[in-house]
Amino acid sequence: MTDKIFNIENVSLDEIKVTQASLENELISNDSLDIKSLEISYGFDVGMNIDHNLVKMTFWCKISTPLNKEDSKASINGDFNIDFFYKVPGLEEVTNRSGGQAFIQSDVLVSLANITYSTARGIIYNRSLGTLLDKFILPILPTQKLHKFFL
Repeated sequence: MTDKIFNIENVSLDEIKVTQASLENELISNDSLDIKSLEISYGFDVGMNIDHNLVKMTFWCKISTPLNKEDSKASINGDFNIDFFYKVPGLEEVTNRSGGQAFIQSDVLVSLANITYSTARGIIYNRSLGTLLDKFILPILPTQKLHKFFL
């Protein structure tokens, strides 16, 4: 089955829910935190309701100081989950079925992930203001890297 052409202009972002936003931080010494030493992991979870043309994309992110670093000047544990609810007209047309399961075309997922990630960067930055992560912002990701999440 060939992929259908997808137009992002037809999509609407109907709701954003921050379901987890915990950030524990403790300054152990008076030295500033080296942002480059943080351990960061993140990813996406996707669900859909084809009958209602709905896609839920969850962005999750964990930020922490290395566990084995004895000379650490700070302790940080951040855990974020943000749900994005999209209305995708014609979702059925950009969904492929195989083995009883439905899969959204990768170009659709990457387009939604671009919006999700960019918006989540701002939300996490805003939530981190006034903490040890005051100057931290998730890096900009090229589209090719986002594509790897959905292979």
